[in-house]
Amino acid sequence: MHHTVGDWVIQTEWLFTQVTDQDELDSHGPHPLDSAIAEAKRKNITLEKACDQIKDIAWPWTIRCWGETKDANGEPLVRIPALVQHDARLPYTDDKATAMDSWIEDTKGDK
Repeated sequence: MHHTVGDWVIQTEWLFTQVTDQDELDSHGPHPLDSAIAEAKRKNITLEKACDQIKDIAWPWTIRCWGETKDANGEPLVRIPALVQHDARLPYTDDKATAMDSWIEDTKGDK
């Protein structure tokens, strides 16, 4: 899978969903990251300046085990929401299974 630095903006939006500290958002959140990338694309800043800004913005959430990393007060740098999974079981009858198997076999034959 190919990722670009622009993909980080979407990842930081997820990462910072429960962050309420405005200073933290202004320093390391998705908006300053998006702004740095946009400024570099518009050539309003040099690539070196953009790289420096991106490194400063992303540092807290790119270090090893960022979910376990604590600040000077022992608080997590970034709060990670608990993973909630909803396992939806689909009921298959014998007729549905037979129809699906038949479709798979037909599809294989169409190669």
